[in-house]
Amino acid sequence: MASAELSMKNMARERARITLQISAALVHRLQEAADLRGMTLKHFLVETALTEANRLARRSAATRDAPQDAAVLSEPADDPH
Repeated sequence: MASAELSMKNMARERARITLQISAALVHRLQEAADLRGMTLKHFLVETALTEANRLARRSAATRDAPQDAAVLSEPADDPH
C-alpha cells in the first residue's frame, strides 16, 4: 500500500463530522448496498469513499509521472543494425 493511502485501520484518531442531507430513497439504496456487504451504513460509506479516494490518489500520482515516462518512451531507440 502506498504511503499516501489511508485505511480504516491507520487513520488518525482525531475525529471530524460530516453531515449529509440526502433523499430517503438514496439512504434506502445505500443501506441496501451496505446490507449486501454485511456492513453498517456508516462503515459502508466510509470504506467506499476511502477506497475511491485512494484509487483517485494513485491515478493522480500516475498522471503526474506520465509526462516523464512519455519523454523516455519517445526517445529514439538505438538502431540494432
